[in-house]
Amino acid sequence: MAYMLGVLAVAGVLILAYQSRSASGTGQYPVWTSALAVVAVGALFYFGVFMPERLDQTCPDGGYTVDRSRCGPGHGTVYEGSKPQPGDSPAALLNKIAIAASLADREVIWRRALMVAAISVGLIALLRPGTFNANEGLILGLAIFVTAYGMASFTTYHHHKYPANHILEAVALLQKQ
Repeated sequence: MAYMLGVLAVAGVLILAYQSRSASGTGQYPVWTSALAVVAVGALFYFGVFMPERLDQTCPDGGYTVDRSRCGPGHGTVYEGSKPQPGDSPAALLNKIAIAASLADREVIWRRALMVAAISVGLIALLRPGTFNANEGLILGLAIFVTAYGMASFTTYHHHKYPANHILEAVALLQKQ
């Protein structure tokens, strides 16, 4: 829901900017459209990327968690079903070990890569004002996003899967005994 509102806000800003540019006859965007675009894109980023990532990390049903008292560190959707309890049977504990071992498969890599790209472009823009315009910033952000996403995907697929598979194989062997 929040993501859709953010998309609508950005679309509205772009339409207003286009109309203002056409009406002015100068071909230049008014200053207020740049400020509004930054606020709209910031809101879209916050509600469409940062908040869902935080809620997935801390709430058992992600953004759909109604009772927020259930939220906290280690209670997110990616950890759901992996916390052992004192009364768990050996079979239940093995199942929870298998769930915990598959954590890398349940993480949302693209949101983290997008956060890295946005923060990197923002820091470069703040530390070196005038270094690039909006188009160059988007291209730089895209390059950083692709690099961060590729590195995270590569690491997950080529490195994290082996220990996870070893754990799952050990759990399967224990369950057969």
